[in-house]
Amino acid sequence: MMKGDHSIMPYMYKLWNKLGVIMLVMMLVIISVGSGSALGAASSSTTSNTTRVSVHDPSIYYDSATNRYYIYGSHLAQASSTDLRNWSYEGTQGYTNSSLYAPSTFEGYYYLKNKNSGLYLDVANGSAADGTSIRQWTYNGSDAQKFRIMNNGNGDYYLLTGNSAYNSAIGVNGGSGTDGALVSQSGYVGGNSQLFRVQQNADGSVALLTKASGYTGALDVANGSTTAGTDVQQWNYWGGEMQKWELIKAGGTGNASRSSGNNLTSALAVPYAWAGYNDQ
Repeated sequence: MMKGDHSIMPYMYKLWNKLGVIMLVMMLVIISVGSGSALGAASSSTTSNTTRVSVHDPSIYYDSATNRYYIYGSHLAQASSTDLRNWSYEGTQGYTNSSLYAPSTFEGYYYLKNKNSGLYLDVANGSAADGTSIRQWTYNGSDAQKFRIMNNGNGDYYLLTGNSAYNSAIGVNGGSGTDGALVSQSGYVGGNSQLFRVQQNADGSVALLTKASGYTGALDVANGSTTAGTDVQQWNYWGGEMQKWELIKAGGTGNASRSSGNNLTSALAVPYAWAGYNDQ
């Protein structure tokens, strides 16, 4: 029995040697394949083309129109990538960043500041009554200047008024599609007159295109006036400053004394505009 055991040992040694060679070859194959993958590249930055950017509190948005990913941060930095591996900075990093991309939703509570006049969208005299006109007015932080932007599920939005406890919405009078039609407050019914498409502009502001006009008209301060009390109307959208609105988060970040002279909300994507105020 002992002799039989000793006679098998040389074969066992040879078998183990062959298995060892096979395992070594397999390991080399796996390593060579892995080095060409994203994982391999990430683990060896000195031999890859991977580029990195530093963004605080990142949030990523995918733009299907450009097939690019955009990453935003709370410290006014942003970058883009097509493969989530190689990144490049977008715009000038800091308060003057003007290269912006629309977020997936605009829902939230806001003050709306007109870019031309610096005045705020306002329900006249803070009335909750139907038919109350919508105007521009000096910032006072009241409920008459607070609006809740809600998505109706089809890509359009409606704007509920704070002074009505968010039960009423603003809309184009009579659902008219003509230039000069005034805008007023009435109980929310979800009709075309109360629906808007929010279009983000390159400077960080937004345009509120009216469904009543087939999205060719927008909320506009009549005659481009800078006077408090001027009515807000529907007018053919052409990109004028009186048709641009800055969305400022309500609830502590719409204080005019804090936003005056600082391009904070123009430097971030809309959902993160509030974060800039934390840096002051």
